Amino acid sequence: RVHGGTFLQLTVVMDTQPDTVPSPEPEIVNQVVQQPTETQASSDFQNIHLFTPQPPSTPPPSTQLPTPPASSIQFPSRAKAVEAFRVFGQKINVAVKNTAQTVREAEVGTVIKTNIQKAGKMVTSLTPRRSSVIVHRVPVVVLGIGGVGLAVVKGILSARDFHQELGVNFTFAALVDSSGALLTSEANDKLLWEVVEFKAAGNRLVDFKEKPTADSHDVFTAMSAGLGGTSIGPPPEPRKLINIRPRDEIPADQFVASLVKSLTGSRPYIVDCTATETTIPALLDAVRAGLKVVACNKKPFSFTQETYDHLVGVPKRLNQIRYESTVGAAIPVIATLTRTVNANDHITKIAGSFSGTLGFVMSELEQGGKFSEIVARAKSLRYTEPDPRDDLSGMDVARKALILARGLGIRMEMTDVNLEPLYPMSMSGLSVPEFLEALSSLDEGLEKRVQDAKQSGNVLRYAAVIENSQIKVGLTEVSADSPLGRLRGTDNLIEFHTAFYRSAPLVLQGAGAGVELTSAGVISDLIELAFARS
Repeated sequence: RVHGGTFLQLTVVMDTQPDTVPSPEPEIVNQVVQQPTETQASSDFQNIHLFTPQPPSTPPPSTQLPTPPASSIQFPSRAKAVEAFRVFGQKINVAVKNTAQTVREAEVGTVIKTNIQKAGKMVTSLTPRRSSVIVHRVPVVVLGIGGVGLAVVKGILSARDFHQELGVNFTFAALVDSSGALLTSEANDKLLWEVVEFKAAGNRLVDFKEKPTADSHDVFTAMSAGLGGTSIGPPPEPRKLINIRPRDEIPADQFVASLVKSLTGSRPYIVDCTATETTIPALLDAVRAGLKVVACNKKPFSFTQETYDHLVGVPKRLNQIRYESTVGAAIPVIATLTRTVNANDHITKIAGSFSGTLGFVMSELEQGGKFSEIVARAKSLRYTEPDPRDDLSGMDVARKALILARGLGIRMEMTDVNLEPLYPMSMSGLSVPEFLEALSSLDEGLEKRVQDAKQSGNVLRYAAVIENSQIKVGLTEVSADSPLGRLRGTDNLIEFHTAFYRSAPLVLQGAGAGVELTSAGVISDLIELAFARS
């Protein structure tokens, strides 16, 4: 920036119809341009003029600039101008001026045209910005090709251009469902879309276009041998898809673990979109092997404390494993918790409604509805699982609360959670129709609890509360004026009470479930991990 005691400030002025000023001395050019490679210039770009400042004492000749010469630099955008000149190691100031604007004498110098035409031709030939971005190829293994898993695959395939601009290209090493696996490392996007449509129609992955060139059982026998830690390497050639069906005597957890081990050599990211504990051995193996892991499956993180420690790490492996979508789908609950803890902002309490189904039930109870009728309506609206007890048990809320508590550093097991289901355990053995019919016996008791809360100026919510190293999940009275008290409908809401947020809690609210939202959280985690240093 300093040449012979002279400080040079370079300013680029952009205009769709700019004027010109006289030419500079040739020696100035040599201080700016570093022998670029000449390529064909494009003619339909904005004109960009590089100026050197005049001494402030010089009187301004005119506020209008003349017509530009043919040799002036042309760029497609302001960002492209900045990006191009960074190539030459120059730090420049960019100002966009309209023709009618007054340009101060100190900002206007002379158009550099000697030799700089070569630089102009080089930078104007640049294609859109993503062409200059280094794109990292990231292979992915998706465990669980159900609703969320399919949405993740579709989301990645539909965002190729966007991910290219970010500098990442996700490929699929394998797709796995309960029937087996499909090795897809050689598959193009057209073939992958066919797999998505095939699976969305309710078919099994292993039945998709099976090829006769390799026996599935032989492939899996080789993979089973890898349980000791040996990788079998890439699938047999020249097939683009390999169907792998596990033998009947092989447990599901061993099958998934052997598959992950066999693919370790290609360093794939392991994405757990299941809702089962059978993926835990595979995730543990992946973490030990240094692979990156993304999960929306709550069960591995709410399993034993020892399992959580091995997965997440002590201290946390923020650059290796992400599980944002285990709590609140795409709501950044885990990220908020992690950032708050990292900021040394002491969290005194977390309270929240983590179930859209139960949020709907409590809102309707507050409006005077009967519990049994509300649950039946929620089931008809598909707000509940096919067996409403999966929601009314509160276990899903308890898992989310346990994950958050462990994120705070509280060491506890699921058996330590104080959990209150919305039905007595005596109803556990009933069929679904019998259970729905028996719910009417609970109407009166719940109606009384709603009225008791109202008389105290409170409302009744099914919430999880983490405070004083304890977790309580169940019916809770909260102030009608609190964020939880004002919550209506199916949204999730989480309050963070911290040292910095003493007078009012930090509140996150939004839809906390759904295939698209959950998959969005998974893909966001994938992108963040792609740029996290290993």
